[in-house]
Amino acid sequence: LLAAACAGSGTTAATPGTVTVITGDGAPMEIRRNADILADQAVAATPEEAWQVLPDVYAAMDLAPDVQDSRARTLGVSAHRFSRTILGRPASDFFDCGMDPGLNRPIADQVPITAQVTTTVMAAGDAATLRTAAQGTARRTGGNAGIATCRSTGLLEALVAEMVRERAGGI
Repeated sequence: LLAAACAGSGTTAATPGTVTVITGDGAPMEIRRNADILADQAVAATPEEAWQVLPDVYAAMDLAPDVQDSRARTLGVSAHRFSRTILGRPASDFFDCGMDPGLNRPIADQVPITAQVTTTVMAAGDAATLRTAAQGTARRTGGNAGIATCRSTGLLEALVAEMVRERAGGI
């Protein structure tokens, strides 16, 4: 499992603003990107309700979980391959892998990313808090070939929380 510090507060995300993504089930969603990456996000649902809808959220994001711990309420993917776009958006909206020095464009938009994404549902009184961690690697192809480390921009964490909020509201 990933350490929560991967997406802890204090890490600067991409430019704040609203981003529209198209989920795997075809639904457009507007997600507010924060100035800071928020690993822990409160949702207006009980921990059980949040845990119940989390598999549907991962499915709507086209993620097939291979990490599941019901006792710890943790769900995730250990090595999902994203190819230049994620949910109809440039991969660089979700991951910062650095810039390609030759093309001066984000590496995340040029080559596939192998990412680990996990979400843990935690109790915060009667409500739930989601801790989502995302990180990855990308194989550089330019003059500075090698493996680039990809950090989350915080958009994926915000998307998971918003989708859980939306789906848990109907329970």
